[in-house]
Amino acid sequence: MSHPFSPQVVQRFYDRIANIYDNRYGNQNPETVAMRDLENQLKKEYLRAGPTLDVGVGTGSTYKCSETSQNVFGVDVSLTMLQIARRRGVIPIRASVDHLPFHEASFKNVVCLFGVLNHTKNLEKPLKEIKRVMSHDGVLISSLTIKNNLRRMIKVFLKGKIPLLVRSMRKDKGKITIRTTQGRATVWTRFYTPPQIRKTLQKTGLTPIKWENSPLITTKPKNKTIKKMIFTINKIFKTLTKNRSGEYIYFVATPGDQDAQRKREKTSVTPNSTAATAANSNRLQPPNTRPREDGRNRPRP
Repeated sequence: MSHPFSPQVVQRFYDRIANIYDNRYGNQNPETVAMRDLENQLKKEYLRAGPTLDVGVGTGSTYKCSETSQNVFGVDVSLTMLQIARRRGVIPIRASVDHLPFHEASFKNVVCLFGVLNHTKNLEKPLKEIKRVMSHDGVLISSLTIKNNLRRMIKVFLKGKIPLLVRSMRKDKGKITIRTTQGRATVWTRFYTPPQIRKTLQKTGLTPIKWENSPLITTKPKNKTIKKMIFTINKIFKTLTKNRSGEYIYFVATPGDQDAQRKREKTSVTPNSTAATAANSNRLQPPNTRPREDGRNRPRP
């Protein structure tokens, strides 16, 4: 029997919901729109020029990262999802975040959003793998569903499901079940606390440089007065919780210690090394893949 957080279980779930994914999590869903707006804001602010890896690219509906990012590769465990993503211009690669088929330092940017890492057995292994394929000056933008977040607790409370609320506060994992034309599709998701996320980032050698909550209220009314009121409530929520109680927590991280990295760059810059760096930066070719354990090489993407 497969482990509930194995890539095979996750693959079966997303294969089954691939054809309804965009309808369920598309622009008609106000919660999704609010999160996508925040994602796009972080991408615009932090992504750099260079090859980009989108881990858990899904159907590719949001794969376009920024005007400066180049050569966007999309990794996902679901073949059905990748077939849809290919039609949107994604360079699709079927793989798990635990075993990314790329050489070290292949990407300037890595994007891993919408709780992709909540479906893994633990945080440490995928974050180490992501760091391995990032360049020394690369950047990671990611999001995770957090445990005991205020927004979910309020939603459950308003539905009158007090016993469920009490049980959910004790658990660090839960099931997501979606009805499809093929029956019910179920996948497990694991919840983390912000201190757990920070500790794992530190353990894997990633330095967080930005933390952000998903908003408490995601509705976008047309009435300007109500819109201002919601904006104020979300701002107060963000200040009071210190980016610790949104349904999702977003973070931007870079490899290693940034101060030490800046010192190295200042002391190592010479005319020759500058020219070499400029020459290397122009060679933004698709990264090679690593040999498989059985000795056969994967084809280049």
